[in-house]
Amino acid sequence: MIPVILVTLLVLGSMVFVSQSRPNSPVESVHPDDTTGEGPPITDTDKDLIPDLHEEAFSQAINLTLDDVTLVINGLDFENGSDNQSDFDNDGLVALAEYCWPYDLDNCFTNRRSLTGKPPGQSESGLREFLDPRVADTDGDGLPDGYEVWMCMMETGSINESNAWECNAFDPLNSYDGQNDSDRCIDGSLGCGDGFDVDRDGIVEVHEWYTNAEEYNYGAWENWTTEFHGLRCIDLMPACTDLDTRPTGYPGWLGTDPLRNDSDFFYWSGSRELAKSNRGDGIIDGWEVFFGLDPRNESDSLLDSDEDGWDLDRDGMVLPDGSRATIYLGEALSNLEEYYIFIDGGTWVRAGMKSTPLGEVDAEVQMYDQGTSPAILHHDVRALHVDSDLGLIYVATKRGVTIFEPATGATYHYQLLPGVELNDMIHWTAGGEESFLVLALNQSVAVWKLDDSGILDLTAPVNTAEFGEVTLLSRLSNGSGSLDLLPGGPDGSAWTFTVDGSGLVSAVVPAEKVVEALAMENATLQAVAHPTLDGQTPQLYLGTDKGMLVADTADAAGDFAITWIFNETQAELYVRAADPSNASHSANVRTLVVDGPRASDGTLTSHQTIWVGTAGGVHQFSLLDAADPLVAFTRERMQNDEWNTEGANNV
Repeated sequence: MIPVILVTLLVLGSMVFVSQSRPNSPVESVHPDDTTGEGPPITDTDKDLIPDLHEEAFSQAINLTLDDVTLVINGLDFENGSDNQSDFDNDGLVALAEYCWPYDLDNCFTNRRSLTGKPPGQSESGLREFLDPRVADTDGDGLPDGYEVWMCMMETGSINESNAWECNAFDPLNSYDGQNDSDRCIDGSLGCGDGFDVDRDGIVEVHEWYTNAEEYNYGAWENWTTEFHGLRCIDLMPACTDLDTRPTGYPGWLGTDPLRNDSDFFYWSGSRELAKSNRGDGIIDGWEVFFGLDPRNESDSLLDSDEDGWDLDRDGMVLPDGSRATIYLGEALSNLEEYYIFIDGGTWVRAGMKSTPLGEVDAEVQMYDQGTSPAILHHDVRALHVDSDLGLIYVATKRGVTIFEPATGATYHYQLLPGVELNDMIHWTAGGEESFLVLALNQSVAVWKLDDSGILDLTAPVNTAEFGEVTLLSRLSNGSGSLDLLPGGPDGSAWTFTVDGSGLVSAVVPAEKVVEALAMENATLQAVAHPTLDGQTPQLYLGTDKGMLVADTADAAGDFAITWIFNETQAELYVRAADPSNASHSANVRTLVVDGPRASDGTLTSHQTIWVGTAGGVHQFSLLDAADPLVAFTRERMQNDEWNTEGANNV
């Protein structure tokens, strides 16, 4: 009986998957004398080295339409012995090479130790996968098959024990390669990338990568299609396009180099494009692309594209930068200098929560963000509060709240609804009993009740008050027994409201006197301190982006005296200069912290000072000398002169 092999073909997208089952009929021995002399079953009718089964699987023609033009991409024909050398999809690989992959043509018919195609155990589908000779980008990752094979064989891949190519970063049957940012690291490994931290949050996130597909397609017009236009290269192979030109005219790829984070390979000499002996201009590719520069052209790094240099010597012209080594001599603020300013000497700040053992020198710093273990809900941390009795940390992030138990590493995440962002948070225990989290949101204020273990009580209602975006929550020290708050918002807005022992929000009214005072300088509230000297009325200190105020009030309600201690004009009489070229920066008060003598448990026994953090540094404001602010402000031993230019004093 002739054994029967069942072959199943599954066409999914542009990939063809083949699975084989064992013979379902018994195999019998046949004596040679009993045969009739016929040859074996024909498996390659046209003798083109591609099995008939494979050619049948890819025989159907594909119609591709672009701008009302239809291109017919022929399939394979098991009776056509020449189509093994065809490249119908214009991807730089002939049909025989696509059949053989991951074997090259040198090994496919001599040293091959397994079937062609990607094995089921390695494929995304779980079936054997092949390159499609009718589709230029079989895996759909934005990188044509021929480009990925070229990058694998020439740059990143290696031949394994079976004589097949193993591709690191550029695998024509891996749909994720195009979305990676694979540029080499200093040690030669892959994955350091050339994207950059666009939103300055301390992390180069996936959407900030300059991906492999973007690098290959750099400079291409919007509807570039390989089947119509060819590969984006010049004179490297027959499939390279003749519809574009490459600077310098030398053979090569038209886009940027996905393995170099700084691809520049030519410069301008007059009107001529000349090849560089060493790649790069000092600016990573992703930064250049984002800001509209040419990541292939070294010359634009020394241009001042936005013309924001200045005539330092007042001679009537702005001296341009001549070279990377002498940019400090020019008066132009070149693109390279702006890049250096942006990366800040490499002193990136990684966003998230950090911890280190108290009292230890050079101890390891532990990082927490959404990618660590334990994780917090989001890396953009807005506030931290501690419940020492329960051993919990309440982490307010942009996307919601994480309750973290350091002793066990346990975390509880409570995410806000889409579109809702958290700006600030206060943890409050009412009369030593019920505990609450008060959240300042971009749409309202919300009060969450906590259970006895300090975790969110999911059975309790969420109390809200909608009166606009709240960016700051500050507690007023009026001794009422309730939680009395002075919240601030954008554009100089401010209110007062109360949270009672059941978590209800009441008495929401604008803080009119505060709003009036802020309007005088077009200021926004950024920090609040409400200290009380023994036996005196509490003093309300307000830090803003335009200076610092003081008011004689216990509740910020009604009529009371409020005055500016300093504004942008007088700031440097009181606090350290932040920017020699712009005195207004010195007035930016970012934090106010009340301090004084403390009991053995760390609680304040009296209010005697306020620590004032500004763009220029940390200052001490003595409440005992508050009547004369010029005397009250000191900063002795509170500035770092050595690292001042690197921002060491910028609070």
